[in-house]
Amino acid sequence: MTKAWECLRVAPEIFREICEVLRETLVRYNLAELFYQMGELDFAVSDFNRALSIVAELGIPLQQDCTELKKEVKYTYE
Repeated sequence: MTKAWECLRVAPEIFREICEVLRETLVRYNLAELFYQMGELDFAVSDFNRALSIVAELGIPLQQDCTELKKEVKYTYE
């Protein structure tokens, strides 16, 4: 695993610790897309779920994008 990948993987937790919820959400969304493209569907669904819960709670416009991509992942996953 490259150093960049390791940093990206821990970024959501770091953003959560410093109360940067929007940045955490964006990183989780991007990670979910990456995992989906890599065929790592369990990880993709996990990050989509977390991103969705944050955007739903905060009413962030990213919710529709997350929902659509999660449906695509679920379709592939089933």
